[in-house]
Amino acid sequence: MATQPQNKASLGSRLVRQSWWLLLVPALLAAHLGLVSALLAIGSDQEVTLDDNAYLQLANSLNFNNPEVDAALARFLRARALLKGQDEWQEDLQQALVHWQAAQEERPLWPYYHVGALDVEYLLGSPAEVLQARINTLMTLAPNERGIDRNTLEIVILSWHKLTPDQQTWAVNRIASSNHNTRKYLYDFAVKNNLRNTLCTRLPWNQVKRLCR
Repeated sequence: MATQPQNKASLGSRLVRQSWWLLLVPALLAAHLGLVSALLAIGSDQEVTLDDNAYLQLANSLNFNNPEVDAALARFLRARALLKGQDEWQEDLQQALVHWQAAQEERPLWPYYHVGALDVEYLLGSPAEVLQARINTLMTLAPNERGIDRNTLEIVILSWHKLTPDQQTWAVNRIASSNHNTRKYLYDFAVKNNLRNTLCTRLPWNQVKRLCR
């Protein structure tokens, strides 16, 4: 009768010896996440040059669930594309868009990734339907997220003639309801891009009377 408890104890001992490494999994996971975060922080602080960003590339190779790694790579590639100039920026911008889309897959409800993608799509000279689809997503996804206003509306102003009438109306209303500093900045930006008359005819007169006299 004593054999059965001894056998159970022996089996338990063997299982402990064989699976001790499972106790290390949380620590290894934490170390991995810490390393990716450190590489992300260092890589994001690097000056953008025509060279690759080794820190972000390494973070990307180790990454499996942090959308900010893809977002950081997208920003880097977009910045490097601008250094190369319009004649040579196509490949970097296409790769930036791939990373923005990967970030969206990890965090689909985060509107800032869609703003980043919209920016790249505009620089790529995407057709009207592509820009319209992205703006529709932002209109649905972030109706009250004021943090996206400046960057989104800059691209909207630059793409004005590619937008649907409903999107133009949405943009005008968004500008009208922005805070004073954002609205003033967007007025100036719109004037520089030949939309002064549009603002003067479509925004409330008490907001634009100084601009439109």
